[in-house]
Amino acid sequence: MCLPGLRLALGSDNVHAGEKLSHVALITASTGMLTVRDFLKALTEKGWIEGRNIDFQYGYGNDDAAQLDKAISDAVARKVDVIVAWGTLAPLAAKRATSAIPIVMAGAGDAVRSGLVANLSRPGGNITGYSFVPPAMNEKRLQIIVGVRPGLNRIAVVYNDANPHSAEVSADLKSIAGRYGAKTEPMSINNPRDVEGVFRRAENRGSEALMLVEDPLTNSVLDAVASGAIRSKLPSLGERREFAAAGGLISYGPDLNDSAETVATYVDLILRGRKPADLPVQQPTRFNLVVNTKTARLMDLDLPAELIARADEILD
Repeated sequence: MCLPGLRLALGSDNVHAGEKLSHVALITASTGMLTVRDFLKALTEKGWIEGRNIDFQYGYGNDDAAQLDKAISDAVARKVDVIVAWGTLAPLAAKRATSAIPIVMAGAGDAVRSGLVANLSRPGGNITGYSFVPPAMNEKRLQIIVGVRPGLNRIAVVYNDANPHSAEVSADLKSIAGRYGAKTEPMSINNPRDVEGVFRRAENRGSEALMLVEDPLTNSVLDAVASGAIRSKLPSLGERREFAAAGGLISYGPDLNDSAETVATYVDLILRGRKPADLPVQQPTRFNLVVNTKTARLMDLDLPAELIARADEILD
């Protein structure tokens, strides 16, 4: 199966002619895979050409645990060579389903705390890939949003409580907030329809800002959260650049180009014979701060000069 409209340009073919066709399953718990195009491009550059020496099976959980389990079981039944799993829920489901097929995490949450691997440098088992280690990033994001407006102290935290990583991030933010004279208001969503209710709850609880915890579900509602925050005059912060591009005030998080390249490299190595147990879980090394000054003007918000000066990118 090929994503609509996606055409991979032919790259240098490093795979010898006559080698078997490799089968790779791409799985997400939600409806989209943010870095899939960059990942596929990176694989092509390593010599893996769809239809020639590799094919892809796409599986979408559509924010439903049963659908996710079926997507994983279909991949296992097909005996794919590698499962690439986006987010945290998908690799967890894959881990439950197989201990034999290699699993590459494509941007999981804290892989150790989530129970995906026991150790980042020596993952063992059949799982490796790219993982975010959140505590330091969580505090940095909280510092950023609290600094947007003097006296801001009540922050709505929107997250998917079905995702253990997201629940951990929400709990971390709650424990950290007190250091900055702030308090978080956890607001869980379980499907895209829940977003509208978030802003009613935020108003009822007197929220003064909003933080969005990244996961496949919340990634599927970036536009709705960004526009709702503007209407509600809530300064908002997400983890992905796509959030700021959708109208969110600020995004701060890892450079996604790193994750796509890492995941492609690990799939390449595994298809050539390396074992996931021998490949350390990689962590982000570059982080980007993006500020949407157009959104700030729509909210009549004067952003601190220091924030503007530190931004890696300004959207206007």
